[in-house]
Amino acid sequence: MTNSEIKNEAKTILSNLQGKNQLFLLPILLSIITLYISFYYQYNNMTLLDFFVPLPVYFFYTLFIISVSFVMLDVVKNQKLNVRFSDNTYVFSSHIFWKLLSVLVLKGLILSFFYLLSTFGLLIIISSFRLLLSGNLILAPVLIVVSSLITTKAVIKLVQQYYSYSISTLVFYTQLESGNYEGPSKVLVASRELMNGNKLRLFLLDLSFIGWHFLTIFSFGLVYIYLLPYQTTARLIFYRNITKNS
Repeated sequence: MTNSEIKNEAKTILSNLQGKNQLFLLPILLSIITLYISFYYQYNNMTLLDFFVPLPVYFFYTLFIISVSFVMLDVVKNQKLNVRFSDNTYVFSSHIFWKLLSVLVLKGLILSFFYLLSTFGLLIIISSFRLLLSGNLILAPVLIVVSSLITTKAVIKLVQQYYSYSISTLVFYTQLESGNYEGPSKVLVASRELMNGNKLRLFLLDLSFIGWHFLTIFSFGLVYIYLLPYQTTARLIFYRNITKNS
């Protein structure tokens, strides 16, 4: 399917789905809150304590959107015809929560390595330019070139790894429901294998929503009411399609 076909199917599914507004209510509210938190910290000086304040919001947003994704995956597979508000709490079940958390932690550790590598390279670039401005015309240019190459490669690798594991929670749900779950490492391996040859396709699908994300800023987050169900469903259709073809 093309991206246009995926997005059209997503709109069709949502238009016929009873209870979608209740299902997406909490993720939408938390999305708007996180946007306001970002605005606040952009125009105010952050202390170390302030850095930790939004973490619970991000954590619960992640859990609620994963719950919604699991439920909506059944919808796009025609295994569920209607949804309700209580479906938001699906991942909080004891037999799911700790297993899911182990997948998220392992994924986070892998991505953190490449994020730190990219950040380290960026800091070297900044330091190199300061060295250049101080009058060092021999070492500084060399450091700028080398650190720029390393940082560029690290950022590209970070994006690749992000998309390699971007469907890991859906793979986890699929394995859990089929009785094939064997641990977080197997989930990430399966996610990476499924995304071989598909990372660019998902990147382009996400990129096609970029205009909507700009609108969320100008609308103070209100566009999330439309965008979050739309993009979530489109990504789930993408996942359904690649698992069919695997």
